[in-house]
Amino acid sequence: MPDGSYLVHHYKKMDVERLVIWIPEDEQIHCTCKEFESSGMLCRHTLRVFILKNYFQLPEKYYLSRWRRESSLVFYDNQDTQTNDDGWFQEFQSLTETLLTESSITKERSDYVHTELPKELKRLISEVRKMPESDGVAMDLTLSPSS
Repeated sequence: MPDGSYLVHHYKKMDVERLVIWIPEDEQIHCTCKEFESSGMLCRHTLRVFILKNYFQLPEKYYLSRWRRESSLVFYDNQDTQTNDDGWFQEFQSLTETLLTESSITKERSDYVHTELPKELKRLISEVRKMPESDGVAMDLTLSPSS
């Protein structure tokens, strides 16, 4: 379109179209389907415009932190310094993938996981919240006798 916008439609479904607005100065792209705003993932309409414009690397702002592995979880060791315990993370990821695979085999399994998982996660969160917030170092300082 003359203003730099694009009407994108499926090659077989000409009656359904999406308006995609590309603002190259700010590297912003918006689509009327609102997929990015609702899920955080760029839709096929915006990706088509990027391809059309020979944009082969997405602007950094479209890589949300929740989709990046390095920011998925942050762990703390005994000295309160950040560390990424890859062994623990890989085990967690493997267990999660196994649960997803096993629960997708039948509807009964899927229903069970959808019912029980939130309960179990809430129970686990509750147990973790009951634990002390420090490793005792700060508490030892406050409880030591004053001189």
